[in-house]
Amino acid sequence: MDTSKDASQIQTICLIILSTIAVAFAFYWLKPVLIPFVLALFLAIGLAPVVNLLARHLRLPRMLSVLVTLILAVVVLALLGMAITSSLGGLADNADLYQTRMQELLDQAVEKLPLDSMGIDREQLLQPFSQISGQAVRDLMINTGGAVAGLVSDGVIVLIFLCFIMFGRNQGSVSMSSDWRKIESNVRRYIIVKSFLSVATGVFVGLALWFFNIELAVLFGLLAFLLNFIPSIGSILGVILPIPVILVTPGISPTTIILAIAVPGAVEFVIGNII
Repeated sequence: MDTSKDASQIQTICLIILSTIAVAFAFYWLKPVLIPFVLALFLAIGLAPVVNLLARHLRLPRMLSVLVTLILAVVVLALLGMAITSSLGGLADNADLYQTRMQELLDQAVEKLPLDSMGIDREQLLQPFSQISGQAVRDLMINTGGAVAGLVSDGVIVLIFLCFIMFGRNQGSVSMSSDWRKIESNVRRYIIVKSFLSVATGVFVGLALWFFNIELAVLFGLLAFLLNFIPSIGSILGVILPIPVILVTPGISPTTIILAIAVPGAVEFVIGNII
């Protein structure tokens, strides 16, 4: 009896391990579909108050309220895409100016280093950097634009899932338990609060960089909004990412560089750690 019981336990453990591995592989291969679906699910929970607001106060039918909400989401996504594309175009047009500014920074840094006493030739040290041309900067902008296009494409997939979820949901025909309603209410409250704080972070960071005439201010504001959903590390990345563009901005003064880095950092700190 004991041998049979032990064999059954071992068999159960092996099945659990194999099932876990199979589920892990399934999640890995379905990642391109599961991530947009989970994002759409959270968006559906977060946008539910907007749908209810339109249905109750404006007396719109529920289907029409969902449609208006989705149209607003598409319009916001399109406006963000247009603003980012415009910023990337301006950055590509000024690629030669950025190359000149980068060369000036390298020359200033090399002049302050004791290279002669170390037996290092300055021209030989700067030669690899001098090969960076305006075309290389433009290629970088093209790659960045491709990444942004991929982000927009993922956004379209999320919107498709969102349409199915929101149009397929009918509150009148679905009876939910009190526990599920409480869970959904708590999740919705968290999403709304976190989204509000993330929007505030992105707007203030973008406005601060725009005030200091930093290229890609809209893109960095969007990244600050998205990264704010990542605990701890996201806010740090939101401050670090604009630094290379700030440093190579043509005609920028040291005071402006410090302020362009310090102000978004202060915004991230105040919203993330105080508010």
